[in-house]
Amino acid sequence: MYSNELQSNLRVLISANKTDVALEELSKILSGNPDLGDQVILLRGRWSDGKRQFNMGLIDFEDWGRIQSRVNYALLELISSIGRDEHLSKTAETVITNKVVESQLNYGNDRQPYAANQEPASKVKRILFISANPKSQAVLRFGKEIREIKEALADQLRENTYEFIDEQAVQPDEILKLLRRHQPTILHLSLHNDKKDGLVFEDVNGNEYPISTDIFSSFIELINAKECVIECVILNSCNSVQHASSVSRFVRCAIGMKDFMPDDASVAYAKGFYEYINAGEGFDDAHKSGVIQLKILAQRLDAGLPTPLSEIPVKFSVKDDPTHG
Repeated sequence: MYSNELQSNLRVLISANKTDVALEELSKILSGNPDLGDQVILLRGRWSDGKRQFNMGLIDFEDWGRIQSRVNYALLELISSIGRDEHLSKTAETVITNKVVESQLNYGNDRQPYAANQEPASKVKRILFISANPKSQAVLRFGKEIREIKEALADQLRENTYEFIDEQAVQPDEILKLLRRHQPTILHLSLHNDKKDGLVFEDVNGNEYPISTDIFSSFIELINAKECVIECVILNSCNSVQHASSVSRFVRCAIGMKDFMPDDASVAYAKGFYEYINAGEGFDDAHKSGVIQLKILAQRLDAGLPTPLSEIPVKFSVKDDPTHG
């Protein structure tokens, strides 16, 4: 049976920059399993080679971060295979749990940064805007959405209270790297969504590359394993309410759309939301502000839509009014 505890503990090790420890222990556990053992050996080789090249200056921070993200992603996928073998799962769970305890006991004494030249933590809050628009999909107007958000946040951006970061054409194996690098307070995604396959990102050739609800949630769970780094996740994508519901277990506030969301409506909601963030208000009031903008827009766009615009955004939160101050 699949072990949730094993997966959670593995994520804690990755979050603590102990991927190499997890790989070393798993290679011992799986030494008698040719298929899974070979996969771990391959991942260890990729990790070691990437680290060596980075330390020698043969690759830059971007390339090393990409290697780390890919290995971590593959490692999490491998755990699902281990979970099908009850004996292996129990053995791995015991070993990894011990390493997590050891890591927590040593936390602060031997902690290493994510990368040698990573910027120190900043008091400035960050909004990470992630977008993707595969060439086979209808063109999204996230350019306009970005402009409206920046205008709505003008005061906070000018006073350096918030920083707005825009990452476009994002691929799934880059997500974890971007989250770790930017440490956003608010994660805003502007994407297509497939009801069956999940949130649609891009592959290296610009084609569709969807990821499931569980995989997306695992990214947020991992980043927030030690503390609530990401406080709010906004999924400004059609039919994304399931993703928001799932990820709400790990953040203070998550917002998703329960139906088709026209581009103009996506922009209007974002504008209203960030105008209240700019005013120093919490996520609850910011969400209400976005809904009011949709009510205004609904006078000309609601006709023919299966769901009234103002009812499409759905907010999930731990508290009634989770703030971010």
